[in-house]
Amino acid sequence: MTLSLYSQTLSSDSLVCVPRTAVENALTLKSKYDIVVIELQTTQELVLFQSEKLDLQSEQLANYSIALQNKDNIILEKDNIIVLRDDQIKSLKRERRAKFWNGILFGGAGGATLIAVLFVI
Repeated sequence: MTLSLYSQTLSSDSLVCVPRTAVENALTLKSKYDIVVIELQTTQELVLFQSEKLDLQSEQLANYSIALQNKDNIILEKDNIIVLRDDQIKSLKRERRAKFWNGILFGGAGGATLIAVLFVI
């Protein structure tokens, strides 16, 4: 049975005759399109979230780098303080040794001079 040309024209203002397979294909295509649109929106949101996450991690990494640099500076300052204290300790030890030997030499010489004066008198 063939369809005549008149069977696919409007029989009234609100009725159109279309083959059933064409309607099924159109509805299938429309539902696939709707699914693809939803998947696209979901993927775009996921990309946006991942981008925000990456930005936050970059900020956090920058903060960690600054904190690490500050810690390194503190360690360097403390190392310099230790070196300075070691130099002060060495200097004080030298000073104390010099005073000790000066005390023995001058104290001994002063004592020997006093004994020599007492013998002379």
